[in-house]
Amino acid sequence: MKFECKHCGQCCKRFGLGEKNFLPIFEWEAREFEVQAKKKGILVDVKPNRMFFEEINRKIVILGYGLYSSPCPFLTKDNDCSVYEKRPIICRRFPINNLPWTQSNNELSHTFFQCPTFDNVKNFTECVDNKVGMANTKVDEFFMDTYGHECFDFALKGDEIVQFMNTQIQLCLKKGFVFRNATKEELAKYERISFFDFLVDVKMIDGKARDGLIAVLSNKGSLEQFREQLAAIGQ
Repeated sequence: MKFECKHCGQCCKRFGLGEKNFLPIFEWEAREFEVQAKKKGILVDVKPNRMFFEEINRKIVILGYGLYSSPCPFLTKDNDCSVYEKRPIICRRFPINNLPWTQSNNELSHTFFQCPTFDNVKNFTECVDNKVGMANTKVDEFFMDTYGHECFDFALKGDEIVQFMNTQIQLCLKKGFVFRNATKEELAKYERISFFDFLVDVKMIDGKARDGLIAVLSNKGSLEQFREQLAAIGQ
């Protein structure tokens, strides 16, 4: 069974329930949303939603953002995306959540991934159950055939970006930095800084390296190109 988008727009109208009713996006995607909103003269509610307090430098480090405008303000009345070429990875990978062989910790709402015209959860679960013990290449072929090559590649890319950021956090911990959940008082009191700016601030990388990293991570090119570029800058 192959996934086919019916343009019902449901995935753009509700992202989750309660506190999880947001679209998870990366730092560079949050900035792009704000740029596109300004161009179109519309309001978007984009704010940090994954933050830690770093005790050594006394700063709030932002790891992730969310679009809290629901329905998505970029959805047209005809259920088309008005920023289709600029849409974030989370939209490009729909309806694939985390892949079975990656170890991503991103908490994506299953509400967003439950397409009313395709039982993604059932299809995904049956595939994993039936392919246990098979080579990853065979499982890859199934997902690429079901969801399409581009969707599959962006699902991998999204998970690999999360893994990359988690690796950078582990490197910070090894250098003695201390991350913990911030209290409401700390969130109100201390300076907020994006994760990559924090890496520059503590001299783990310089500004040029930061810009290069973000350029690679935000590149909408192929998965192979993404991996080659990341390897080329020594990460």
